[in-house]
Amino acid sequence: MWSNAGSGDSNNTGFVLTRDGNLLHLPGSTFALPDAAQPGDVLFSFTGTNLVGTRVGTSQIDSFRVNRFGRLIPAPGSPFAAQGPGPFGSEFRPTNPTQLFVSHAHGTTNAGTVSAFRVTGDGTLSSIGASPFADNQTAPCWVEITHDGRFCSP
Repeated sequence: MWSNAGSGDSNNTGFVLTRDGNLLHLPGSTFALPDAAQPGDVLFSFTGTNLVGTRVGTSQIDSFRVNRFGRLIPAPGSPFAAQGPGPFGSEFRPTNPTQLFVSHAHGTTNAGTVSAFRVTGDGTLSSIGASPFADNQTAPCWVEITHDGRFCSP
């Protein structure tokens, strides 16, 4: 997946990686974004069955199910409202691909947060617990989770 930002042509577009390392456009995989979207992080779950992308400018999260041919199927209700301003960095939990964590980098001083979402098989996002969680940072841009899935740091 590739995010493109620009006047009149912002989009997310899917590609196939060939055995020799070339990228080939995947027909039917371009999804238009509003110009104000300012696409941020785009990532697959480690199982390859879900894909999410953040929209920093409009504080939304796109979520898709990935079919066996690599085609993206938008989740019912996508894009989803972010739980804070400027969702930026994101990561699926390495030990549980049904959990997604997203940092919000555009709050006020010391008001940064990290959201936790449950991701269903069709890509629908729902809040986990009391999400979002305060991290007391001004601009948490990234989310990193340890490989054993026990610790998360924005």
